[in-house]
Amino acid sequence: MLVKACGLRNLQEISWAHDLGYNFWGIVVDPNSKRYVPTQDFESLWDSVPTEWRSRCVLVARKWQWLSIYARTCGEALLQCYEPFPDFVAPERCILPVTREEEWQICRAQQRAVYSLYDVSLGSGEWQGLPPWCSDKAGLFVAGGLSEDRLQELATKERGRRFFGFDLSSGLEGDDVSGRSRKDYRKMAECLKIIRNNFLDGTP
Repeated sequence: MLVKACGLRNLQEISWAHDLGYNFWGIVVDPNSKRYVPTQDFESLWDSVPTEWRSRCVLVARKWQWLSIYARTCGEALLQCYEPFPDFVAPERCILPVTREEEWQICRAQQRAVYSLYDVSLGSGEWQGLPPWCSDKAGLFVAGGLSEDRLQELATKERGRRFFGFDLSSGLEGDDVSGRSRKDYRKMAECLKIIRNNFLDGTP
């Protein structure tokens, strides 16, 4: 089972994700997001990331125009976009959001992306409940408002269901002294533990 920690903004958070055993870690490069890492900060952050970790990075933006700035210079990273990718971008680098099972089927059948993602919150960050079709789907990450409490609730209701992957972001955060949301090591560790201990691995 694959698990991604998204919205990381500094090397410490990336190191936590690596040390805890997250399979992927995401950096948001979309200026409309509150988790946005500005270009100048991203460049210094990318330079500080160990080379052998970079293939686990996912660059995230709603529009291709923001991803395009980094797509070529960060050749090791995967790319997650809410718009269709240009033809020159190799599908094995792409993560595409889907909103229903039929879209997932098309994405797999036409090999449009290496992974797909279903946002349970529909972009709101609020938990909306998990549709039955999301389990046991090859290449599909489940995302959207997955906190410790939501994962425990899901584990109680769906213990033993098989999932390919989970994508976590807001549920991993706490507020620092400035009031800004930052990743919390304890939450990162606990959420990963809940997932590993309660759901069956749906990866091939």
